[in-house]
Amino acid sequence: MPVLEYVNRYEEPSLRTGGHHSWKTAECEQFEKCHAVGTRARLAYELLLQVGQPRCDVVRMGRQHIRGGMMAMGRKKTGGAVQSRSHATRSGGDRRNAGE
Repeated sequence: MPVLEYVNRYEEPSLRTGGHHSWKTAECEQFEKCHAVGTRARLAYELLLQVGQPRCDVVRMGRQHIRGGMMAMGRKKTGGAVQSRSHATRSGGDRRNAGE
């Protein structure tokens, strides 16, 4: 088969996916049982869950962004400011009561 004929028949694969499903309560509880408070996995989980920022911002978060119980930093994509209270969970509290 000539190369040009093959190229003309080639179909680009679809890059669209269904995305990630939202975790149900049981899945969150299972993750929390497997990853104790203080582990990197649990910290990433809590930050994504509580702060509600995209992954590209969460991976940049660090102690340098916390002052006086508040986390403040700039968004990577938009450059806008992000501020969030530092919840008790990060020091070992229960996240379900942290927002009350």
